[in-house]
Amino acid sequence: MSSYDGQTQTIACGIHAVHIECIDSQGDEVNYAIAIDGASVASFTILRYYRLEVSCKDNEVALWGGSRICFVDMASRQLKRFDRDDEVHAVYPFRTLWCIRGEISVSLFDSLAGLDRSRVDYDEVILESRLEGTYLHLRDLRGRTFTVSLADNLRTSLQ
Repeated sequence: MSSYDGQTQTIACGIHAVHIECIDSQGDEVNYAIAIDGASVASFTILRYYRLEVSCKDNEVALWGGSRICFVDMASRQLKRFDRDDEVHAVYPFRTLWCIRGEISVSLFDSLAGLDRSRVDYDEVILESRLEGTYLHLRDLRGRTFTVSLADNLRTSLQ
């Protein structure tokens, strides 16, 4: 996972190069052009109050800012956009899915189908997350720590 910070950046995702360029900024929105291996894919707009974040796996890249997220299939160069009901703070590749850590939720998202395969909502803001193998470790605003098993349908245990 990496943050986009600037006007132009190229990120290596497996054998592919993802090029991100700020192309327009008006009002509350910033528009970015996305290219894969030199081929223009599409543009993606986020609110200016958020940083554009990027995560990738061999065949797909995720870009997000605020509650807006998009996935680009590296082979087809197809971009799919989604508006989430929870602000996205981290995105981790997990097998054929994506683990999306929101402000108050964790979900396993299927970018091909465009839906959460599993989701857990928490009663407090999640401040930190760290992925170790198939376990996502969380710390919330109250200082509680949780371990979420991605391989076991997001089974959560309080530490």
